[in-house]
Amino acid sequence: MQKDTCTEVSGMSKLNIDQKTIKLLLTDKHSDFLIPDYQRPYAWGEDECATLWDDLFTFAFPNDDCDAFKSTSDEYFLGPIVTFKNDAGQLEIIDGQQRLTTIMLLLRAFYDKFANMKDKQSIKVRDSIAGCVWKTDEFDDPDMDALKIDSEVASDMIFPVKFSDLYCSGKNAIIPGSLWISSLIFSGTY
Repeated sequence: MQKDTCTEVSGMSKLNIDQKTIKLLLTDKHSDFLIPDYQRPYAWGEDECATLWDDLFTFAFPNDDCDAFKSTSDEYFLGPIVTFKNDAGQLEIIDGQQRLTTIMLLLRAFYDKFANMKDKQSIKVRDSIAGCVWKTDEFDDPDMDALKIDSEVASDMIFPVKFSDLYCSGKNAIIPGSLWISSLIFSGTY
C-alpha cells in the first residue's frame, strides 16, 4: 500500500510523503541515496543492530511460526526515511541513515550467504537482493560498481576499507555493528 501526499509551501519545494515497502524503496530506479557530509558517521553497534534484527525477526516469524506471517496484509513500520533531492538528483538522507545503512549491511551479508546456494529459489532471492544493493540497468542487471547508497561523511573513510567497499566487497567486519551482522548471518544463529 502506498499513500501519497503533496504540499507546496509558498515557493518552497514539494513535500512528498510516501509509504513504501523497503523492497520498493530500494529497487526503485531513482533510488540513488547519499549520506551527506553534514550527517554523523555510521555508528550503530551490536545493541542497535540486534534490536533491529530481533524486531524484524519477531515481525516475520510471529510466535516463532513462519506460516503465521501474512505477506499480503502484515506491515512493518521501519520508521521514517527522510530525503532531499539534491541538484545532482541524489536523495540526500536527512533522517533514517543508521537504519537504512544497517538494512543495506544486512542485505549485503545475506547476498554473500546465498552465494554458494544453487537452488532456484536461493538464486532468485540473491538476484532480488542485488537489485536492492546495487543500481541496475534497463534490463535490471546490477552494476556491481554502482551502489544505491554512498557516503560523503569524512569519518566513514577513516577505516581501512572505504564506505562503498562495505557493500561491494562484503568487507564489513571493521565497521561498528557490521561484525555482529556478519557473525549473525554466517553463523546461522538467527
